[in-house]
Amino acid sequence: MYPLETERLVIRPVQESDAGVAAPLVTPSVSRWTATWPPAISVEDMLDRIKSAIEAERADQGISLAIIRKCDGALMGWAGLHRNLLAPEVGSLGYWLGESFHGKGYMREAVGAIISHAWSQFDIEAIEALAQPENSASIAILQNQGMHFAGERTVFTTVRNRDELCVCYQIQRPREAATSLTE
Repeated sequence: MYPLETERLVIRPVQESDAGVAAPLVTPSVSRWTATWPPAISVEDMLDRIKSAIEAERADQGISLAIIRKCDGALMGWAGLHRNLLAPEVGSLGYWLGESFHGKGYMREAVGAIISHAWSQFDIEAIEALAQPENSASIAILQNQGMHFAGERTVFTTVRNRDELCVCYQIQRPREAATSLTE
């Protein structure tokens, strides 16, 4: 099951030991594209997030994954796939990478692996992801993975304490994945 491996990445569930490395990666330039990650996070607060992520996994509500570069073991960021509370048949995908890892195709590689894996591991019919309309890099990643525009939504961002317009992209479970999950 885990870790997932791609050509350049190892993707595994987050661990408490990740807190000290992950916290400094969350900067204002990273946070500005997320709804729940603050512009800076302490190691203690990161550890609390990791503990909550582990509890959510145990409750079968989703998984939070560390994205690690194979060549040097650098933890680069985080991705999560969690059951949508209002539509449990939909998995909600979210992700971020530290600034120094942007623009190298790492997240495209990670998202592809996570989506492929999700169909065999989670009883969901679709995966969705939200992005701010100005976040062209994230939208390009979603489109590259075959996700299609599914509309606009207003999302409350806890870190900025306001509603923000987001675009929603979605991909449906492939038929062969639906068959293999029931066999």
